[in-house]
Amino acid sequence: MRHVDKQPLAAAHVEAGSPAVSGASCSRMTATPLTLDRSDIPAPVNARERLVRAALARFALLRSSPFRIGMVFWLLFCSTVGVTGYSFYSALQQRTVDHLDGTLDLRHKIVAGIYEQQGIEGVEEHLLRRLEKPGPMRESLGYALFAPNGERVLSNITTSAGTVGYHEWNGKTLGVEDVDSTYRFLNKNLGDYQLSIGRSLEPLSDLRAVALNCLMWALGVSMVLSILAAVWISRWFDCRLSGLSSTLARVADGELNQRVPVSYAVDDVDIMSLQINAALDRLEDNVDSIREVSTDIAHDLKTPLNRLYSYLDDASRQVDAFEGSAGEVARESLEQALSEAEHINATFEALLRVSQVEAGSLKAQFKPVNLADIVATACEVFEPVAEASGQVLGNHIATTADLPVTGDTQLLLQMTVNVIENAINHCPEGVAINIDGGLRDGKVWLAISDTGPGIPEDKREKVFQRLYRLETSRTTPGSGLGLSMVKAIANVHGAEVALHDNDPGLKVEFSFNPVPSNRRTA
Repeated sequence: MRHVDKQPLAAAHVEAGSPAVSGASCSRMTATPLTLDRSDIPAPVNARERLVRAALARFALLRSSPFRIGMVFWLLFCSTVGVTGYSFYSALQQRTVDHLDGTLDLRHKIVAGIYEQQGIEGVEEHLLRRLEKPGPMRESLGYALFAPNGERVLSNITTSAGTVGYHEWNGKTLGVEDVDSTYRFLNKNLGDYQLSIGRSLEPLSDLRAVALNCLMWALGVSMVLSILAAVWISRWFDCRLSGLSSTLARVADGELNQRVPVSYAVDDVDIMSLQINAALDRLEDNVDSIREVSTDIAHDLKTPLNRLYSYLDDASRQVDAFEGSAGEVARESLEQALSEAEHINATFEALLRVSQVEAGSLKAQFKPVNLADIVATACEVFEPVAEASGQVLGNHIATTADLPVTGDTQLLLQMTVNVIENAINHCPEGVAINIDGGLRDGKVWLAISDTGPGIPEDKREKVFQRLYRLETSRTTPGSGLGLSMVKAIANVHGAEVALHDNDPGLKVEFSFNPVPSNRRTA
């Protein structure tokens, strides 16, 4: 199927779109989503980039920049808490050990004072009083007095004499019931004797456990709160950006009067929204100016062209009075001039119709119609035309099918006719033109396909532009407005239109929103 111009069957008028929405409410996407060109996305070049892309593709939440920023701040918080917590924990542990060492040193000084005043007998008497408590190490302190030959004189532990200084022994070495506990002892000399005084490190272990538990709870709670905050910020940011996405999608669909919502906060997103709105204002003004110029030109030239056509028609009738070869030449020239004038007139008429349809003034008069009936009418008219061109036009939509859409019957008929005649005029003999449609995913779809030469993929979007023709020499009939009219009618009906490869040939597919069941007509 090739691009060709078509004169519209019915006129339509312009209707301005709804005013721009403002406010901080979350705007959901209601327009046709934009088709994004992903060809500029660079491919991952190493394992880290491949891993990042795979993770982002698998988990949608990770694709949210605010969520990732929240997680980065949480990791920074965890690192900070970890470093400061470890420093605090180490300092607390050292202070506790220093306090314990001070207690042990104080006990030694007490015993040393008794030794100086009462000798070793006083020390033994003091230790016996301490050892009268039942069970080893039941008190917080343990004692062991060793003779100069290393023999144990008095003790409530089973360890042997050691070197002077601080030592840490477990319960199994000391022979106590709690074999897994750790004890800290201070060995000092009393004359020729050696005295070991120790204390359990269980308070330090308890303190260590409390500190670790507090740290883990702090990290756990912070993680939960950080994730919740990141999710909330992500949804809030997505809500803000959805207004931007929806507006851009509507603008891409031709609703140039749409504007990005702006909240009362006037934050950085609002500033960006204002800048986008300013750009959209300028874009709308430029497009309106271009559209107005083309419409004005068409209006201004319509009357002179009609007059020119009338003058040529009168001259053509008067040339019949001439005889001979001069009259034949004049008649042939006038017929060619009439044909060109008719073509120019049709082109400007089509430009006016496209502008009228794009404006959408008839949307207020739209009503539920059956698209199947419209297709049947178009096929009934053009089946003989296709047959005369050596082609086959087939309608595969059942006559009893119900394809309800909201729109204007004449405009939808014009849209269908343009695509069918486009295929007839630009496909060779023997080509089959097929029409199919139905309901799919809650939408009404219509497909018109052929087995002709088709349209190159890189030109499929361009053929919807005004006056664009695949044949750059422009020697064949047409003005390049046929598919522009198709696109304008589809847009004003809120339908999506796409060109696909029919392998071979071209498939033009439309997707309409169906009429609610309570509004359908018989």
